[in-house]
Amino acid sequence: MLVAEKRFREASGQLDMMLEDARSLNEAEKTENLRNLRRRLSVTLNVNPLRIGVILPISSNHPRISQLVQQTLEGLRLGLYPKPASEKTENTVKTGGVLPELELVFRDSKLNPQTTRNVFRELVEEERVIAVIGPLARKTSEAAAEEAEFWKVPMISLTLTSSIPEIGPFVFRNNQNWKLEVESLVRYARDYYQAKRFVILYNQNREGREKARLFQKSVSDSGGEVVWTEGFQRKQKSFVQPFDAFTGKLRKMSAEEASDLEELGEKEDPVLNFDAVFVAIGSDGMKDLQVIFPYASVYQMQKTVFLGDSGWNNPALPFVPRYQAFRKLVFTDGYTRLRKGSEREYFDKLHEKELFRQQNYSRPSSYAAYAYDTISMLKSLLTEEANHSHGDLKEAMLKVSEFPGVTGILSFNEEGEIQRDMQLLTLRGGDIAAIE
Repeated sequence: MLVAEKRFREASGQLDMMLEDARSLNEAEKTENLRNLRRRLSVTLNVNPLRIGVILPISSNHPRISQLVQQTLEGLRLGLYPKPASEKTENTVKTGGVLPELELVFRDSKLNPQTTRNVFRELVEEERVIAVIGPLARKTSEAAAEEAEFWKVPMISLTLTSSIPEIGPFVFRNNQNWKLEVESLVRYARDYYQAKRFVILYNQNREGREKARLFQKSVSDSGGEVVWTEGFQRKQKSFVQPFDAFTGKLRKMSAEEASDLEELGEKEDPVLNFDAVFVAIGSDGMKDLQVIFPYASVYQMQKTVFLGDSGWNNPALPFVPRYQAFRKLVFTDGYTRLRKGSEREYFDKLHEKELFRQQNYSRPSSYAAYAYDTISMLKSLLTEEANHSHGDLKEAMLKVSEFPGVTGILSFNEEGEIQRDMQLLTLRGGDIAAIE
């Protein structure tokens, strides 16, 4: 009752008396529960509302992981920059307050769940952070999420694992949203092409399987039908078997049908009894698409609608063999170089200004953008003193609506999962173009 009324000092005193009583009566379980409650209350009393913890695999030697860490650090660093008056955009004035100068405190997860638990506790108990950003990997994010729930401290994971927010109400996530990807594709195929029957081709890894599952559910929910689902291995050389299967060429003909075809001097053509094909190649799957398109051409699928996941949004796409033969290519992503708006323009300019001197400079990645949006949202919310406790900040995050980020218009759903407007894309004139 006292905690609900935010009378934390009185609650702390009452807890001390209850703890003494439990100890004197040798009630071990009650003593442990009260001790944990007192630790959490102490954290609440001593929180620094302008200090944010960051947990990343900083010491990893894996090239790709090190790259993602570097990109994330770039986004966080740029998000701390104060905006000049001439560059102030919607999210700097919505709150009506002055954007605070936040302090970031970094810890290394070492890609180890137990290490992650330990450093999370350090950030909460010793550094007194108001929130935690990270980690990146699935297992460390799960460990951190469990700690976030124990301490009741808001955490925004940057992992690809969409199930992380399900661990509890203090856990949020900001990265690609595969569910939004497939829903936007199914909706467009249904509304624009009147597609009702679908084939799914997916990479047989965690990302591909999950996208195939989500796509099938979205089709079913919209009243459509998935007539065939087929997985493939990364860098698979031949697609004869799957294409023969879903085009009906593996259908066993009766002796009479075979005789008729032979008499007429005809061969069996593919049977395209579907409206669209969803191809989930995932990240780094462009080489698979380079094999799939030539097969689709051989199987006379030039008029078929092809739907692609965010893995298609790659500068190499216009160089895929035979893509010119296909007129109905639609894919989507939450972060593209084509997205317009003042936030995106400011972010791109700032990124180039601060980082172009780096060797092999390249434009900001999606991880830099997700990190930038995450710190920008927290900075905006922390302008309000009413959000300077863990519980109040968590509630404020759930109420974020139409926040103008560099990755789109952002909000969190009730589970803590990021929501953004997806951008539909196609190939036009030998380049990736937005579908208006």
